[in-house]
Amino acid sequence: MLYTACGRNATSDKTLSSDEPEHEAMATSSPDPWSADSLAYLYWGSPASPYRDEARYISFLDSLLASDSLPEALRERADFRRHIAMLNRPGTIAADFRYLGRDRRESRLHDLQSPLILLVFYDPECPHCNDILRALAASKTVNTAIAQKELVVLAIYAEGKRDVWDKTCRHMPANWLVGYDLTGVLDDEIYDLPAMPTPYLLDSDKRVILKDPTIPQLLRRISAQ
Repeated sequence: MLYTACGRNATSDKTLSSDEPEHEAMATSSPDPWSADSLAYLYWGSPASPYRDEARYISFLDSLLASDSLPEALRERADFRRHIAMLNRPGTIAADFRYLGRDRRESRLHDLQSPLILLVFYDPECPHCNDILRALAASKTVNTAIAQKELVVLAIYAEGKRDVWDKTCRHMPANWLVGYDLTGVLDDEIYDLPAMPTPYLLDSDKRVILKDPTIPQLLRRISAQ
């Protein structure tokens, strides 16, 4: 996944070794529900995991929540994590929100008209986030799609520091739309933003095609348009 250590929710329960096979790690898990939940999050839910699989993690949470003997504190944690994971799943219409553009005009996501929309939530204060944004800005696939009017890129800053956005928005790519969130995407839990940057690829109806894909996944789908 596209993630960084400065992601708002980019914490896991322990350090993950990417060399450890998934089946071996899962086989050693304790039957204790707290341990099972921590391990499932570590492998399937954490944005830092190379095995991240949101659909599988949601399925695990459904099974966990079906237990009548689940401790209440764990039930609340699992229920919250499931709620966040279910936000803007592929196949659903992306939640609308208001944003302020670089031209100081207010707009809405659902007002955009394009065959594809690459919605990217970003943090200009995160160095790794900026590295990924530069890679996208330099991508021939992305720039060709924009030039051919097959793609609109909308980069949204949702961290709430207006002064930071004002100082940095002019440095974003000129052929992107860049906005400051006015709705409260993070505070009101409108989108799942496990780490920055978090991209969503939408179709012309604002339906989610890809949620938090890798760069190769994203570029392959844009190329297929």
